[in-house]
Amino acid sequence: MQRQMPQGAGQRSITEWRLDSGDKLRVSSLSQQGRQLTFVDLYSKIMGEERAVLRGVARDDCSVAGGRFVEYGKVSGRVVPTHILELDQSLAPNNKVQPLNPAPPKGSARNCVRVGLLDNGVNYTRSDIAKGLAYDNAGRLIGLDVWENDGRPFDYGFPENSRDPRISIFNPNRHGSMVASVILDYAPETACIVPVRYYPMSTGNEVSKAADFFSKQGVKVVSLQSSRRQPWPDFQRAMQAHPEILFVVAAGNNRTDLNRMPLYPPAYQTSNLLVVAGTSSNERSLWKGSNYGSGIVEIAVSAENVALRKFDGESAALSGTSFAAPKVSAYAAKLIAENPGISGAELKQMILSNASGSRQTVEGMPVLTERILRSK
Repeated sequence: MQRQMPQGAGQRSITEWRLDSGDKLRVSSLSQQGRQLTFVDLYSKIMGEERAVLRGVARDDCSVAGGRFVEYGKVSGRVVPTHILELDQSLAPNNKVQPLNPAPPKGSARNCVRVGLLDNGVNYTRSDIAKGLAYDNAGRLIGLDVWENDGRPFDYGFPENSRDPRISIFNPNRHGSMVASVILDYAPETACIVPVRYYPMSTGNEVSKAADFFSKQGVKVVSLQSSRRQPWPDFQRAMQAHPEILFVVAAGNNRTDLNRMPLYPPAYQTSNLLVVAGTSSNERSLWKGSNYGSGIVEIAVSAENVALRKFDGESAALSGTSFAAPKVSAYAAKLIAENPGISGAELKQMILSNASGSRQTVEGMPVLTERILRSK
């Protein structure tokens, strides 16, 4: 059986076949930078469920560029992807393996200000990230994977039911590790990260579960780098249920007035929610991609060419409000260390007051300058 699928941004076509074996074959054609790539994906029954297992990629001259194979296994009784094996031009393994769900490392418990990170997870196989995470007295990582309901919040993600070959299980988004590197760069040595892996488009009570977990672990500031267009009542209830936590949220990168095109949770404007815009590197103008909105976006931080480390540890300089918000969360950790009994609303007002002390504004918002962020 053949089925044509709707075209997406940048895609030329998607066609699916149901094979006699029961497997599904999906062929996607995509133009990128004047070149056409064709992705051939095979879906097979793995442990009772249809899952993506094999991808081959062809260039516009029909030569094979390579491919990927996904391995699955059981973790905490659930079937999850465990590794991506990269394939060469003959579609044979080339000895490059990407982990997707490795066991977390053991660490040492210490008295630290716990910063919650609500993102794709983190690459805790890297020593520089592992040493900046929170651990319990038994040496276990303090973290949660809401997506897969286990204690392995490893950094990978893709939209559920995605038909875009650029973001899928074969080529997952790796975002949380970059954010974690910014937090660890700006936070004091007495801070540590509690990572929670989630996806903002999922339905159910994922955010409530994450917020309850953060609260139980003594987290008083949470850094969130994603929002969504649909109202998010579960997030609103989570913020109301946990006034002890300040939720620091990136404004987004659409150069949009959020009063005219709201995003959630920013639109909720609760007393323990702080929405962060991005400035240019000179801190005197709004970064060209940053969202804004009077009464919604209340503070601005440099978001242009932020020094960070990618998933694999490679150094980079990237721009986006996703890298402004964690600076504020890291700064909040300094204030929490000095004011351990502070509430989320009080912490927000202290940050805004200190930013106003810089006497520097962008689009009416106080700028939390690099000088303040780096102050001891």
